[in-house]
Amino acid sequence: MMPTPDENWWRQIALEYNERFDFPLCLGAIDSKHIRIKKPHRSGSKYYNYTGYG
Repeated sequence: MMPTPDENWWRQIALEYNERFDFPLCLGAIDSKHIRIKKPHRSGSKYYNYTGYG
């Protein structure tokens, strides 16, 4: 069971994200989300990921 978060809990999470990843005021992250973009002309594989977007 997860305890009910309070303000101090969230402040600690934000502090750890800032110290570890240099993301101030961050409370979480989402992994494995891919957004299709139009890559710049002649960018080669710079804008390519493992899901096949390219």
